[in-house]
Amino acid sequence: GGMSKRGQIMKIKRGVDILIATPGRLLDLMNMNIVKLNRVKYYVLDEVDQMLDMGFIDDVKKISSSVPKERQTMLFSATIPKTIESLAKQLLNNPVRLEMAAQNAPLETVEQKVYFIDHRNKVDLLMETLKSKHLTSALVFVRTKRGCDQVAKKMNALGLNVGALHGDKSQKERQQVLKAFKNHEINVLLATDVAARGIDIDALSHVINLDMPQTPETYMHRIGRTARAGKLGAALSFCANDERHLLKAVQKHIGFNLPVQQHDMMPKASQSKGKSQSNKNQSQSKRKPQGYAQFKKKIHQKPKRSRYKQSAKRYAT
Repeated sequence: GGMSKRGQIMKIKRGVDILIATPGRLLDLMNMNIVKLNRVKYYVLDEVDQMLDMGFIDDVKKISSSVPKERQTMLFSATIPKTIESLAKQLLNNPVRLEMAAQNAPLETVEQKVYFIDHRNKVDLLMETLKSKHLTSALVFVRTKRGCDQVAKKMNALGLNVGALHGDKSQKERQQVLKAFKNHEINVLLATDVAARGIDIDALSHVINLDMPQTPETYMHRIGRTARAGKLGAALSFCANDERHLLKAVQKHIGFNLPVQQHDMMPKASQSKGKSQSNKNQSQSKRKPQGYAQFKKKIHQKPKRSRYKQSAKRYAT
């Protein structure tokens, strides 16, 4: 969808054996009667999990209904959640499942650590981490496109030359950023999970999770970007307090707790503040309400007799 239709239409009309397409553009060309899928023999769905996360499930089903029933279908995905398994049952007959590596087995050549830190200090910690002499190149994962641009803007303003890669970038911009990163013109690349799919970088020393991944499978996919071709690598995760449940899910998935890396910006102040605040609240709850002493004295003292009762007593006497 990032390219002009005109050139694609000319190539298709000349005849092609293999057609690689995004769902939206393919449906556009099908509606224009440029593409017909009635002679397809091999039907491949790549990065199925991401297509479902991006809301392409209806497009995928429309395309699937247009290809012949007698075909070979292949689904490729870095992660296989339950939604993918249910889709596979709809599209495939007695499928064979192949795994290149167990999903719950982290790479032994990747050194994994976690940093506990507040959201507001994450970029500062990232800047400090990038000063390490062992870090030659880093792929930094950010959850949103907007966050990716904001962090890149802040880091560029501080004098670092970094690149950003996300779904709003044009194809030309993506290629330029990737080329600069592979040629070591920039050594830090900020990316979202969707944009990082398909990136193949051999010499990547560090993967940094600026935002914790939403699923354990995504974590495995992220750290698998480093330590390729027999090399060593490192995966660092920055975990804020509201992301601890995501960290817990990752650790349950991989079968062990990630080592905690100490640093100068750990949220000790916020923790002690919260503790002192709770102690303060607790002491306030034990403290007597205002005016309690006067109230207690008042209810225990003998009531004064009215003038009428006093005069009545004297009269009786």
